[in-house]
Amino acid sequence: MTLRILASCFVLSLPLMACERSTSDKDLTLIRADEVLALGSRDKGLLGKSKRVVIVDPRPTALYEAGHIKGARSMPMPTMNDVALPELGDVKSVAILIYGTNASDVLGPAASKRLIELGYDSVYTLRGGLDAWTKASMPTATGKDPG
Repeated sequence: MTLRILASCFVLSLPLMACERSTSDKDLTLIRADEVLALGSRDKGLLGKSKRVVIVDPRPTALYEAGHIKGARSMPMPTMNDVALPELGDVKSVAILIYGTNASDVLGPAASKRLIELGYDSVYTLRGGLDAWTKASMPTATGKDPG
């Protein structure tokens, strides 16, 4: 009887274990600022159609408002679990670019890993973060709304 209960508990817990996967830096796909423009056509979804590209800023709201990549969505890391799926949509139809402030900011890679754990398979981390983006003369914006 006890063995049956243990086996049942194990079988019932399998779906829960499969929901999250462990990630490491090896799972990250780093991308340079000059490669971002080709990202939509580079990452093909079903039937070879380009995926929708979403830029996510996982930094605190105050940093986002002070300056962010034009068109980026603010999604502070502490809220990512709750808002990722409703905000970003279907995991198979979207390519996501994540960035931090600079090359030494661990927030970008950490947010990328979290999205991978949530099931997104087309997650890219901007090498050098917002500083590299700005240095490459790419468009930025300030304020609350995605610019």
